[in-house]
Amino acid sequence: NMNCKNRLFGKEFFDEYSDKSFQIKESYKWMNLASQNVSKIFSQDKKDKIIHKLISTMKRQNKHAFVNILLKTFIELEQKDPKLVKHLNNYIFNNIVQNEEIWQNYALAMIVGLL
Repeated sequence: NMNCKNRLFGKEFFDEYSDKSFQIKESYKWMNLASQNVSKIFSQDKKDKIIHKLISTMKRQNKHAFVNILLKTFIELEQKDPKLVKHLNNYIFNNIVQNEEIWQNYALAMIVGLL
């Protein structure tokens, strides 16, 4: 006879599971938005110029070079759409700069937007 505290699939299990699915949905939403925004703000010429550099830095797992390439490019584009640049800067700092373990996943969303 098991009491409530020893149940494997108790309320706590499902509360935590629900929270994880919410986190996954939120991550997907922000990754998709970043991908769309990076696609909007860059001209095709600019996309072609930086995509190979960004992929190369990802292959070398050089997060700081990846971030620097984008931030330098955003300085040039800030006049074009300051709100979009601000969103992309926030995405980079919140999901790439502060994320040592899986920053590449968030970086890939931006690369997809450039393709």
